Amino acid sequence: MNTTLRNTFENLGMTYDQYFQTIGKKYLPYWEKNLAKIKFSDEQINFLRQNEENKIPINILVFACDFCPDCQAAIPIFQRITDFCTCINWKIVDRDADKELFSHYKVNDKGLIPTVLFLNQEFDEVTRWIERSVLGYELVFEARKKTQGRSNEEFKQVKQELFKQNSKKLMEENIEEIFYALKRAIYMTSASHLALD
Repeated sequence: MNTTLRNTFENLGMTYDQYFQTIGKKYLPYWEKNLAKIKFSDEQINFLRQNEENKIPINILVFACDFCPDCQAAIPIFQRITDFCTCINWKIVDRDADKELFSHYKVNDKGLIPTVLFLNQEFDEVTRWIERSVLGYELVFEARKKTQGRSNEEFKQVKQELFKQNSKKLMEENIEEIFYALKRAIYMTSASHLALD
């Protein structure tokens, strides 16, 4: 059992509703808009319902910040997931609430958010999903190419416009990738439970 992750999950973790109460007023509309836009495919809904029947418990720990557009886009997906599957227990932790633990999940020496840890019943990490979909990275790369040699402010404007133009596809890809990680976690967890039986 990973007691560090368990303690962080239980003592610092917040439900979506609890976290929503801490979000700065200027960011609330983004969170609300993204939650309303989430649509799952029939296949995704069936997968969640099947897991609800099988009762394979998964814990999900999400490191986040309210101002982060990637968090605003991805985290509401987990709330919608639990609308269909209550055996998935998830909590949000502000990345600054446990800086020491969050530092263990850096990529290229950077703390990227959201960092999503999929944990089994014993709070051992099974898999993770970080920051954004592949399409999101492709759009960042495209914005960098278009603004090479120009200011960081120009890069941010171009990136924001590309993300806005592709918002529906970005949401679909976030959902797809998160479901892929969730499926991996559920199958790996269920396989280990079957091995113990």
